[in-house]
Amino acid sequence: MPTMPTYLTGAILGIWLVFYLIGKRQLELAKRITMEMALSELKAARTSKPGLTVEEYYEILLPKWEAVIAEKIKIILHKLEFWPIPAKVEDVRTRLNFTPEWLGAWLKINKRPLSASEDLQTRIEEIAALSQKLAQ
Repeated sequence: MPTMPTYLTGAILGIWLVFYLIGKRQLELAKRITMEMALSELKAARTSKPGLTVEEYYEILLPKWEAVIAEKIKIILHKLEFWPIPAKVEDVRTRLNFTPEWLGAWLKINKRPLSASEDLQTRIEEIAALSQKLAQ
């Protein structure tokens, strides 16, 4: 059975580790960008559209969020978190679970709730309650 020289194994693992750490750091950056952006854009959205709902805010925020993510995030970890992959906006949205439900729960947790449809409001309440339970 052929063996690989130790220095080659070390070099391959070293390269993998560098890309893994970059992917992990970029995913954390995407989380931070998402959380900060959700709060910072709210005032302007409420000013431009009184009676704003979570669904409407998500539709307003999504194109801006996609542009920022596409510009700043280049590599993220695969869903199994074992290897890095090129970051596509859809993959980042899936990994972060960036949905109207998450957005509504995040705003509620930060004491800036918006109205929502009955079904969505139920899911928002469940997510917010679970996150508060996990924080204890």
